[in-house]
Amino acid sequence: MLNRETKHVDIATLSANVFSSHIGKVFELQLEELALPVTLMECKENPDGAGPDSVRTPFNLVFQADEADNHPLLQAKEFKANICGLMDGIVGNVWINRTLRPVKMPKGAYFQVVFS
Repeated sequence: MLNRETKHVDIATLSANVFSSHIGKVFELQLEELALPVTLMECKENPDGAGPDSVRTPFNLVFQADEADNHPLLQAKEFKANICGLMDGIVGNVWINRTLRPVKMPKGAYFQVVFS
């Protein structure tokens, strides 16, 4: 059972450092009453993606869900949802995209979140 913290984390303060120590941890992607358990598989910075006005180094997260789970969010290509599971609170209202399984990752349904 995840921490059901209702406080929202300021998205402007997020960095890869917030997530990098949580690789392998279970989070939830929450859209209204739907909650899909996912495992954080990857957290990568993308310094080349920074624009001239960037205030942080862009990074992306890759989550894995059990594709055998008959969950409605597994059918969506993209959706806006919360990421629950950080002790500091919820990362609210972010775009989550279904993606192909990355090379060398186990079978499952994969989702990516990009913070630029």
